[in-house]
Amino acid sequence: MRHFSVFLMTLVMFLGFTSAQAEQTWRAVGGATSMFFFNSILQVNGFTLSPISQTGTDPFGMENSVAFMITRESDLRFKSQDGIYRLFDGGKTVQKGGFSLKYGSYEASFHDFRIATNGPELHEGLTMYGGTNPNTPFKLDIKMPGAFFNPMYGQLYIGCCDMFLSESFANQIGRPDLAGLLVGVIGITPRVELESSSGSDEGWRDPIRDGVTDLGLSALSSLSSLGRTGTYPNGRNGLSVSTTSCNYGTIDIPWFAPMSENHPVICMNLFRIMNGRFEQIGAAWLKHGFLSTNSGGCGTCQHPGTGTLLGPGCSDTYGTGNNGDRRYLGPRDEVNPLTGRWTCTGSWFSNYVMDCTRRNTGTGLDEVAHRIDVADGDLNVTGAEFYYEAYYINQNETNMYNQVGYRKAVPSWTGTMWNFSTTTNMVLNPAITVYGDMRATAQPRTEGDVIVAVKTTNLGGGRYKYDYAVYNFTLDRQVRSFTVPMLPGLNVTNIGFRDLDTSVPNNWVGNYDGSKILWQTETFSQNPQANSLKYGTVYNFWFEVDAAPTTTCLDLGLFKPGATQSLIASITGPPMPPTIVNGTVELLDYEAPLSGQTVTLYLRPAAGGSLTTIPNVPLGNDGSYQFSTALCGRYNVLAKGSHWLRRQRVGSIDLLGSPVSGVNFTLVNGDVNNDNEVNIGDYSLLSLAFGSSPGDGNWNPMADLNGDDAVDIGDFALLSYNFGAVGDN
Repeated sequence: MRHFSVFLMTLVMFLGFTSAQAEQTWRAVGGATSMFFFNSILQVNGFTLSPISQTGTDPFGMENSVAFMITRESDLRFKSQDGIYRLFDGGKTVQKGGFSLKYGSYEASFHDFRIATNGPELHEGLTMYGGTNPNTPFKLDIKMPGAFFNPMYGQLYIGCCDMFLSESFANQIGRPDLAGLLVGVIGITPRVELESSSGSDEGWRDPIRDGVTDLGLSALSSLSSLGRTGTYPNGRNGLSVSTTSCNYGTIDIPWFAPMSENHPVICMNLFRIMNGRFEQIGAAWLKHGFLSTNSGGCGTCQHPGTGTLLGPGCSDTYGTGNNGDRRYLGPRDEVNPLTGRWTCTGSWFSNYVMDCTRRNTGTGLDEVAHRIDVADGDLNVTGAEFYYEAYYINQNETNMYNQVGYRKAVPSWTGTMWNFSTTTNMVLNPAITVYGDMRATAQPRTEGDVIVAVKTTNLGGGRYKYDYAVYNFTLDRQVRSFTVPMLPGLNVTNIGFRDLDTSVPNNWVGNYDGSKILWQTETFSQNPQANSLKYGTVYNFWFEVDAAPTTTCLDLGLFKPGATQSLIASITGPPMPPTIVNGTVELLDYEAPLSGQTVTLYLRPAAGGSLTTIPNVPLGNDGSYQFSTALCGRYNVLAKGSHWLRRQRVGSIDLLGSPVSGVNFTLVNGDVNNDNEVNIGDYSLLSLAFGSSPGDGNWNPMADLNGDDAVDIGDFALLSYNFGAVGDN
């Protein structure tokens, strides 16, 4: 049987295939069924697998998998239209070889097992049973993400599907509580032959390359433990979730398997709210997409005729076991969350060799590694709320916020493992949006989003507790510092920090210097492997202070080198002092002393917005000025003199309570009518005032450009030289 990677490559060729008939019925005549088991789940629940009789080759390359040959006794049928899988038409696959599943005195034989359809639709699933008796209680339920059909090679692809203990199996062994127990992952790839056809095919459509890219998360479910290490209550658990994506855009989305680089990845996290704090307790490596099934459920599916593309209106589901398959889990730091870019060269999959050859396949790991790793102690708490989250990362995306969703879950310890019951529908948003009195996205957002949430608690006696959760959603440059400014002299106590790991030496240390609290880790130049806040991760910061909450601005310093040094979040916090801004203004071509001259300053949010005007700021003889403002955040600053054009300072300033110096300007002369341009209107006014001096009836001080108390040829020369100049808006 062809290796699965070869099979995927042939799907690209299928785009040009035009010989399929419009309506067809196909029958399974061979192929292979492959699976892997979650051995720790089986063991902790009292099951054992007997020696397995393997008769086939796994085309999927799943971790620790076994495979069984599909025989010609099979009569599984399905229908296709225009060469695309549509629905099952009854029947079953018959596999040679198998295994036995034992529980106490019960032994369920799955040797020479069958896999039968439960109905024509994919969502109805399949049933697996041993031998020839379909009425045996010893069955496994197979829930299917989807199916893909390649008529060019006579191949149907079903999977990778989750396998569950059936209700009848659980009842038969006297353990009805185990009904629905996830026991493994299965993939079915029957080789098929055409039984009948009618009509004619109009040919496959060309790939759709021009339009809008919009991959969204349409379903999130089945938080499950796939295995554990250690002994309760001090063990660790490897969790996973099921996700369904939809192509809401207008073009095909590439979905090539690694080591090809153009495919989405999935980020999976687990959080809890406990004692008023939103904490991260688990995170998985990124799931790399490898095949799209182009199923329905998102509108009209424009099937591309290949599993290497997800067509507009089509969906694709990865089951819980599939998303926990370490063969397709890679490190987060290899993918830029904003651009979706992954490079195979030097990746974990290549075992860090500088080529694109696959070497690491996820084998040889324990039951927890690379999955959502969470400790028993983080689940075994009373009164906590738990939320699981997943989001797709894809190249050229137009809407990142329909790619992420969360649901609430309740964990329970069965005596052998953790079960999770989901209690809410999926909400499209990062999970941090359930928390706090206020949330803000730090500015600017040009390189990715960092969300800050705060919960304020009145402790009585004039004291307040501030709990901040900082979530790096899509910022590849990461965060290395967190600053809370405040009025000098406040009584600050109980400064704290929490991150996901359990290492104390890498914790950010928070220090209060009388005007701010600063938490930080090492800089990138000091240590490129420092404990910076990476994407898909939450860090917590807290303190107590004798100050009631108001709107303030927090500074988030960036880790990786780049033009922007920090982000600013406008959110609730202790009051901060006004910011004193100073600098110099050079009034070009002016001969008189500057004392007595004033300028108007303007502040505009760097992220965009309206101007705040600060009028009549006096200048010193050296052009120096100073003003204070209660505004906070990142602002652009502009200055204008009476008959000078308005200019914006190059580079924004941060208003965070600390003095800002060196905000300097050089202003161009000649704006007699104060319209921020030097044009014919200014010539007209200067002409009317020409030859005048103070006290004359036609005197106009705005026309005395050089400040010599006379409107003369010198002023005309200045205006002529700057004619056509325009100030900044």
